[in-house]
Amino acid sequence: MIPFDVRTLPAEALLGADFRHPEIVRATALVERAEGAWSVPPSTRLPTPGC
Repeated sequence: MIPFDVRTLPAEALLGADFRHPEIVRATALVERAEGAWSVPPSTRLPTPGC
């Protein structure tokens, strides 16, 4: 398993659709080779009223 955090991708390359950027190329290759994927939403630890 190879962990991959999309938040580490360079925003400028994503917004500019720079598909030749080395990090975008690496991410694309990881997704193409994947046999499956997990998506984990970020956790928030906000205080809950009454707790």
